[in-house]
Amino acid sequence: VTAALHLVIYMRSFAAAVAAIAVAAAILAVVASAGRSSGQPHASSVAAKATIGVPLPSRRETSAGVVAGRATGQPHLRPRRHPTQLWFNSSFGSGMVLQQAPSTASVYGLLRASSPAAVLVTATAAGETAGYTVAANVTPSACAAGCGEAGCGRLYHWRAFLRPTPANATAHVVTARAAEATARLTDVSFGDVFLCAGQSNMEMGLGAAFGHAALLQRTAERPSRIRVLFDGGYHRTAGAQEHTCAWRREPGRPGYGGEARWLPAHLAALENSSAGGGQPTLLSASAVCYHFADALSRQLRRDGAEPPPIGLISVAYGGSAVAQWLPPGSGEPQC
Repeated sequence: VTAALHLVIYMRSFAAAVAAIAVAAAILAVVASAGRSSGQPHASSVAAKATIGVPLPSRRETSAGVVAGRATGQPHLRPRRHPTQLWFNSSFGSGMVLQQAPSTASVYGLLRASSPAAVLVTATAAGETAGYTVAANVTPSACAAGCGEAGCGRLYHWRAFLRPTPANATAHVVTARAAEATARLTDVSFGDVFLCAGQSNMEMGLGAAFGHAALLQRTAERPSRIRVLFDGGYHRTAGAQEHTCAWRREPGRPGYGGEARWLPAHLAALENSSAGGGQPTLLSASAVCYHFADALSRQLRRDGAEPPPIGLISVAYGGSAVAQWLPPGSGEPQC
């Protein structure tokens, strides 16, 4: 209004003064209508000021998170959900031998999930289309999740008992499933599994035994039903694995020893001649353990019987006390 009056005095024109007063009145009407309902400045200016320097909310906010974000000025984000993960125990691997009937062989491992998930294990023999499926027992693990991030869930132990299966060299596929996770073992056979435990005499490898060159040549000449677990010495600490989380070796995870794998003896013998030193070959197998299995197989053939698949697992530990390998309460009292 003041500006309009000054304009009247300056322009000394009634028509111009009327036009100036109309413009001033229109400006006052706009300002008054913007703040009439709340008595506050225009909402758009408040919103513009509020968003300066404040992160925009994520699309993954829940409705409750949006309310919390408005109250505090910060977005409330849901932790990233990790997919369900499933592993077999590090003793299990493709090409392995499981104990034949009448024993009931079991397979087991770890599950990492946000909540307990059903684990189903399917065993299928070569030539079969369906096989059979059993449900595993799932129990919470005392081990840390090992993820180090929010939302990765926790660990669970799972164990499934397979149907008693007669000894045969037929390749089986054993598959474990939980939610979207899958773990698979191939070329699994059923036979007799021997655990070779002891001290340095049992630990000594074939490479340190007499006549190993001739043994390698003879073993490589024909397919063998002897299968050996090569693990780079990892299972020498098997006695403590039941009470610790050390056996929870994941693929590609450092600091958990050498990778365990099962090899038929004839392939292990051939691998030694092509791959050279530093690789898990027949020469690194326990000499006593392997000679036992080899002698047993040859004796069965002399008797006219086909030897079953034989699996060898060595947990010998040089320098260990013999009392550690005896059942509790047996032998002389130890001070």
